Amino acid sequence: MTRAERSARVRLGVDLGSTGPRVAYGLPGEPPRTLRPRPEAPHEVPWLLCERPVTGRGPFAFPSLKRRLGSPLPVVTADGERSAEELVAAELRRVREQVEAAAGGAVAHTVFTVPVSYGSAQRTALRAAAEAAGLAAPRLISDGVAAVIAHMDGQGSGTYLAFGVGYDGFELGLVRGARGQYRTLGVESAETSGGRTFDAAVLDTAYRHLRGGGGGGGMDEGAWRRLRRDAERAREWLGAAPGGFDAVAELRVGKAPFEIALRRSDLDAYLDRHVARILARARTLFEQTGTDPAGLDAVLLFGGATGMERIGAGAASLGRPCVRLAPDRLALGALAHAARLDEAHPAGPEESATAPWEPGHDTLGDLPPLTATLLPAPGRTRTPEGSTEGAEGQGGPEGTDGRDGPDGPDRRDRPDQVAEARRLAAAGRGEEAAELLRGLIEEAREAQEALDELSGPPARSAAAAATAAATAAARPSTAAARQLGMARTLLQQGHHDQAVQASHAAWREERTRPAGADVLEAMIEVHCSAAMAAGPGRFADAERWLQCAYNHDQTNGRIRELLAERTYQHAVELHDRGRRHDTAAALRKCLGWNPEHTGAQALLGNLNFGRSRPRGST
Repeated sequence: MTRAERSARVRLGVDLGSTGPRVAYGLPGEPPRTLRPRPEAPHEVPWLLCERPVTGRGPFAFPSLKRRLGSPLPVVTADGERSAEELVAAELRRVREQVEAAAGGAVAHTVFTVPVSYGSAQRTALRAAAEAAGLAAPRLISDGVAAVIAHMDGQGSGTYLAFGVGYDGFELGLVRGARGQYRTLGVESAETSGGRTFDAAVLDTAYRHLRGGGGGGGMDEGAWRRLRRDAERAREWLGAAPGGFDAVAELRVGKAPFEIALRRSDLDAYLDRHVARILARARTLFEQTGTDPAGLDAVLLFGGATGMERIGAGAASLGRPCVRLAPDRLALGALAHAARLDEAHPAGPEESATAPWEPGHDTLGDLPPLTATLLPAPGRTRTPEGSTEGAEGQGGPEGTDGRDGPDGPDRRDRPDQVAEARRLAAAGRGEEAAELLRGLIEEAREAQEALDELSGPPARSAAAAATAAATAAARPSTAAARQLGMARTLLQQGHHDQAVQASHAAWREERTRPAGADVLEAMIEVHCSAAMAAGPGRFADAERWLQCAYNHDQTNGRIRELLAERTYQHAVELHDRGRRHDTAAALRKCLGWNPEHTGAQALLGNLNFGRSRPRGST
């Protein structure tokens, strides 16, 4: 193969990270190469945005541009408002041009690795951005699958737990690899317990202390960006240290320097709670998939936060060998997948979105506080309570009276947010203003409920009331329960199509409510039961119902097993009718869902070697 022929097929793998993309590329027959993460140029929009939050104390939040994809909210830049899709397309265009210049050819196949929780709208927007950047027909795989592909390098077979903790959350994926085929058995993920959560806890502590002393109101976006970077560095250094150390993040407000101190013992206590929840999710994953952790070949750690000693120790407690992957391994895994596509190997069905993540369904929502201390600036002394006093007895920086202590309420927050809502409305951004005000109203409602509990008769504790309210909210509505009951009755009567339709009606009724996850599970069960109960000659309907269930939850390994089994049953029917070529096609489809289906392997082997016999013959 000539250089010109090879250069026409540049393969590209992109790890769409939360803090910036990582890129690997290569030509057939040549070692892969990687692009270093780009330095942020002053005129470029950083991958981590800096925006006014809708909720929370601090004046700024740092969402990832990657997570903004698929959202109608614009990104405010120095040149005005732009869509996230447009900004990502510009970055991917720069990546493509750099890769093509280095490789001497055009990109032919592109594979992105994204979180398994990446929603359908986000995936659609990413594909559109890639195509606008000149990357035709991109494929998407999950971070966990990319990690396993990179680790296995197409060799042997094994089952791995991909254990990722990055900036935007965590992801656990059970992945089976065999003969270059990779199958996700199940996943657990949440947009908490990531680096963003830890950094935000430090920023929130800083804001409470500084606002209590009057020093936080004058900080601009640049100052908060610098503080976020300082907090990130302190967290990474402190979390990776062997123990017994403390860390300090320095902040300068105007001319006065301040320092936020983090004690290792406090960070360990904070991380241990998060790690315990992640491990609980891992145990749930093992139970749901029927996986014995002792049978895992290894636990593959990826994501920046896995470098923290407590998270690594938590993963090691699962009792299997732990391998921490280098930062570029996900991009290399995506590149390896792109190479298989280029070589015309079957890649199996493309992974797509799981059920959307919702904070109300996340059991990690009750985050413990991270303790940090505002150290006194030069010329100030620490009071016994930990607040700071000026040299002349003033209550805080810049001569404020310090009436609101470090943890006390700051009544200026609410007027500031109302004023911000008015400003947004005047600028024509009515939806953002409305969202901000709705958040304030919700907080006021919760405050009123708390006040009612304090002033009313103590019939039950606040904890008992909260438990009762949560239990009631988790029940399906009457309409949804009625539809599910009807679906189960129709299944028993053999009216499979109507049963599936009734279960869909229940899901539509409940999908945005707290009980939505349970109703989704019940709907999927109806789909699976209908598909497996449908008799001979109804394979098209059975496959359609199972595909619908799979589209709703692609992390469900049982659905893949049923798709494989139902397709195998169809292949046997075709074989009995003497339709050899159709039988072979159905068997290959079955093995695409489950490469280890022994019945399909045996029957296909008989077909390939001309030894097939009618069923029941001797």
